[in-house]
Amino acid sequence: IPLLNTSSATTMASMFRSCTKLTEIPQLDTSNVTNMFNMFAFCPNLTTIPLLDTSKVTNMEGMFNGCTNLTTIPLLDTSKVLSMKSMFNSCTSLTDESLNNILAMCANATSYTYTKTLAYISLTSEQATKCTTLSNYSAFTSAGWTTGY
Repeated sequence: IPLLNTSSATTMASMFRSCTKLTEIPQLDTSNVTNMFNMFAFCPNLTTIPLLDTSKVTNMEGMFNGCTNLTTIPLLDTSKVLSMKSMFNSCTSLTDESLNNILAMCANATSYTYTKTLAYISLTSEQATKCTTLSNYSAFTSAGWTTGY
């Protein structure tokens, strides 16, 4: 993917959806984006995501759905996020550091009103069990979240 001028974009919904040969994403200006619904969904060869400005994003539903080889999720700003349903469906290769970042993202999702479980955002029961041993787990539970398993 070449360098893209995305500075005026407000939605990136399904932007890279089903890009099955995509392995990496260039740095993108996402400072005005509010909708990342299915942005990287069904990109099975994607392994890492760059740090994105998600400070205005309200919809992250299905954002990484089907990214089976995704290992690295940076700590994304989720303070305005309303929906994270199925955000990590089939993301079975996430590192412990990425799982810990996900716990922090859940804890920081102060606008979020849906079901507050790792099952709802589609982490597996094995991943949820692993999360209980990570450093951000107590902040996660203090914010009203549970594993859901």
